[in-house]
Amino acid sequence: MSDWQSITLQEILSVIESGSRPKGGVRIGENSKGVPSYGGENISMNGGMLYDSVRMVPADFAAGMSRGLLEDKDVLINKDGANTGKSGIYRRPTGEHLATINEHLFRLRCKHEIADQEFLFHFLNSQLGKDQIGRVITGSAQPGLNSTFPEFVKIDLPPLPEQKKIAEILSGIDRLICIENNRLSALNRLLQSHLSSSRFSEGDPVAMSDACLLVADCMHKTPLFEDTGYPIVRTPNVRDGNLVFEGMKFISENSYQEWVRKDKPEAGDILFTREAPLGEACIVPNGPLLCIGQRMMLLRADKRVLSPEFLLFRLRSSVIQQKLQLMSGGSTVGHANVKEIRSLEIEVPSHAEQSVAVKIYQSISSSISAHSEMKGKLLNLKSAISNDLLSGRKRVSEAQVLEGVGI
Repeated sequence: MSDWQSITLQEILSVIESGSRPKGGVRIGENSKGVPSYGGENISMNGGMLYDSVRMVPADFAAGMSRGLLEDKDVLINKDGANTGKSGIYRRPTGEHLATINEHLFRLRCKHEIADQEFLFHFLNSQLGKDQIGRVITGSAQPGLNSTFPEFVKIDLPPLPEQKKIAEILSGIDRLICIENNRLSALNRLLQSHLSSSRFSEGDPVAMSDACLLVADCMHKTPLFEDTGYPIVRTPNVRDGNLVFEGMKFISENSYQEWVRKDKPEAGDILFTREAPLGEACIVPNGPLLCIGQRMMLLRADKRVLSPEFLLFRLRSSVIQQKLQLMSGGSTVGHANVKEIRSLEIEVPSHAEQSVAVKIYQSISSSISAHSEMKGKLLNLKSAISNDLLSGRKRVSEAQVLEGVGI
């Protein structure tokens, strides 16, 4: 690394400035023929830029701005508020000839003979950059960065050709992550369409109590959690139709025996959240012995009437979700009691139609899981290789960045 320089961020910048908006600000939808005005809300938590729903300032206001006019590949950083330090890189969209930033962002421009804009973005968006920026954020109640913060951020700067190569590698991984995000968005739209638009040729609505052998809630007390033991499923562990073991709490064997004395979850049962949030559901898998925590319910489908998989499918449908919202008075967190869920009516078609609907649902869900897993691998790869390349622990000639991730 003898050819690398250890300098401050201040030394490589030619521009650090924020922008402005008309007095009183602007709302989304105003000045539709005006000039885009980007703010912190247009930078995602992973450093991507969000080009939809950009606020607009009048063209004459933008024409009078002397600071905050965007150039392609400007690096943007949130200077105040809850997401202080969040950074992104502006890539001018096709057809956007003029754009501005508001007073909540800094735009950063490198001295082009010293540093590369893409390299700067990846440094600020890496753990190395975030840790340093976190240390210089001032104020706790209202955190913020002022224009002197680059003086306190150290950067190990390789020669310009190596910067460009590092940026090319990391940007390549970002493009793959973007592809996975687009695929996941399309698959989730397809899933929601299937959940909301499925229609059946036969089958009358049946009360949940008639479609299930068991509709029960948990014990109404808080257990003593342990570091290990029997998993207890709480509302955060049921998400998007899946049982999520991350963040799972445990109880002792004695507590488990007491907890399942009333109703013991079995493989194929449905776990259902009746509060905070209302209406999430998943199927109990084979294997682990589980119990359910507060705000959870246990539904056991009568397989003569409907399959557990179809019950899960219908619980996630817009038809049932709308009924649940009505029960809760329209609240997004909501609440339903056992009596209300037992009386909830669910459409029960023939077993043949149930099977077709479930197969489509499972096929889409399987694709979502596969692409989510790939996205996770890419994010882990980006984090690891970013720290290696930006610190100089690995030089770009040695980095086999895509090995082992199946790309």
